[in-house]
Amino acid sequence: MKKFLIVLLAALVVLSLVAGILLFSYSSKYIGSKEAMRISLEDAGLSYSDIRDADAEFEKTPYDAWYEVEFETHGTEYEYSIAADTGEILSSYNKPDR
Repeated sequence: MKKFLIVLLAALVVLSLVAGILLFSYSSKYIGSKEAMRISLEDAGLSYSDIRDADAEFEKTPYDAWYEVEFETHGTEYEYSIAADTGEILSSYNKPDR
Protein backbone atom coordinates (compact mmCIF):
# COMPACT_ATOMS: atom_id res chain seq x y z
CA MET A 1 0.00 0.00 0.00
CA LYS A 2 2.83 2.40 0.87
CA LYS A 3 4.56 1.66 -2.46
CA PHE A 4 1.29 2.38 -4.33
CA LEU A 5 0.92 5.77 -2.61
CA ILE A 6 4.51 6.73 -3.46
CA VAL A 7 3.99 5.79 -7.12
CA LEU A 8 0.67 7.67 -7.20
CA LEU A 9 2.25 10.76 -5.64
CA ALA A 10 5.15 10.64 -8.12
CA ALA A 11 2.72 10.35 -11.03
CA LEU A 12 0.76 13.37 -9.78
CA VAL A 13 3.95 15.41 -9.47
CA VAL A 14 5.00 14.50 -13.02
CA LEU A 15 1.53 15.32 -14.40
CA SER A 16 1.55 18.67 -12.61
CA LEU A 17 4.95 19.53 -14.05
CA VAL A 18 3.88 18.59 -17.58
CA ALA A 19 0.67 20.64 -17.27
CA GLY A 20 2.64 23.64 -16.01
CA ILE A 21 5.12 23.42 -18.87
CA LEU A 22 2.32 23.18 -21.43
CA LEU A 23 0.49 26.18 -19.95
CA PHE A 24 3.68 28.25 -19.88
CA SER A 25 4.48 27.27 -23.46
CA TYR A 26 1.01 28.31 -24.66
CA SER A 27 0.95 31.61 -22.78
CA SER A 28 4.42 32.67 -23.96
CA LYS A 29 3.80 31.62 -27.58
CA TYR A 30 1.45 34.50 -28.44
CA ILE A 31 1.77 38.26 -27.92
CA GLY A 32 -1.62 38.69 -26.19
CA SER A 33 -4.62 40.88 -26.97
CA LYS A 34 -3.26 43.92 -25.09
CA GLU A 35 -0.07 43.91 -27.16
CA ALA A 36 -2.09 43.47 -30.38
CA MET A 37 -4.18 46.50 -29.40
CA ARG A 38 -1.02 48.51 -28.61
CA ILE A 39 0.49 47.65 -32.01
CA SER A 40 -2.71 48.68 -33.79
CA LEU A 41 -3.00 51.96 -31.93
CA GLU A 42 0.65 52.79 -32.58
CA ASP A 43 0.19 52.14 -36.29
CA ALA A 44 -2.91 54.36 -36.37
CA GLY A 45 -1.09 57.10 -34.47
CA LEU A 46 -3.60 56.96 -31.61
CA SER A 47 -3.60 56.34 -27.87
CA TYR A 48 -6.11 54.57 -25.61
CA SER A 49 -7.63 57.91 -24.64
CA ASP A 50 -8.46 58.63 -28.31
CA ILE A 51 -10.61 55.55 -28.88
CA ARG A 52 -13.95 54.03 -27.89
CA ASP A 53 -15.60 50.64 -28.44
CA ALA A 54 -12.28 48.76 -28.56
CA ASP A 55 -12.16 44.98 -28.97
CA ALA A 56 -9.39 42.44 -29.64
CA GLU A 57 -10.34 38.81 -30.29
CA PHE A 58 -8.02 35.83 -30.67
CA GLU A 59 -8.60 33.75 -33.82
CA LYS A 60 -6.93 30.45 -34.68
CA THR A 61 -6.87 27.86 -37.45
CA PRO A 62 -4.76 24.69 -37.48
CA TYR A 63 -2.08 26.63 -39.38
CA ASP A 64 -2.22 30.21 -38.12
CA ALA A 65 -3.23 32.43 -35.20
CA TRP A 66 -4.01 36.15 -35.13
CA TYR A 67 -5.88 38.88 -33.29
CA GLU A 68 -8.76 40.77 -34.87
CA VAL A 69 -8.56 44.28 -33.39
CA GLU A 70 -11.34 46.83 -33.83
CA PHE A 71 -11.79 50.30 -32.38
CA GLU A 72 -13.42 53.64 -33.17
CA THR A 73 -12.56 57.27 -32.77
CA HIS A 74 -14.97 60.15 -33.15
CA GLY A 75 -15.26 59.84 -36.91
CA THR A 76 -13.32 56.72 -37.99
CA GLU A 77 -13.61 52.94 -37.55
CA TYR A 78 -10.40 50.88 -37.57
CA GLU A 79 -9.87 47.14 -38.13
CA TYR A 80 -6.55 45.30 -37.83
CA SER A 81 -5.38 41.70 -38.12
CA ILE A 82 -2.23 41.13 -36.05
CA ALA A 83 -0.13 37.93 -36.17
CA ALA A 84 -0.41 36.31 -32.75
CA ASP A 85 3.15 35.00 -32.71
CA THR A 86 5.14 37.92 -34.17
CA GLY A 87 2.94 41.00 -33.79
CA GLU A 88 3.20 41.69 -37.52
CA ILE A 89 0.32 43.70 -38.99
CA LEU A 90 -1.32 41.33 -41.46
CA SER A 91 -3.96 43.79 -42.61
CA SER A 92 -5.41 47.14 -41.66
CA TYR A 93 -8.48 49.03 -42.73
CA ASN A 94 -10.19 52.22 -41.70
CA LYS A 95 -13.34 53.97 -42.87
CA PRO A 96 -15.31 57.02 -41.86
CA ASP A 97 -17.78 56.35 -39.07
CA ARG A 98 -21.37 56.99 -40.17
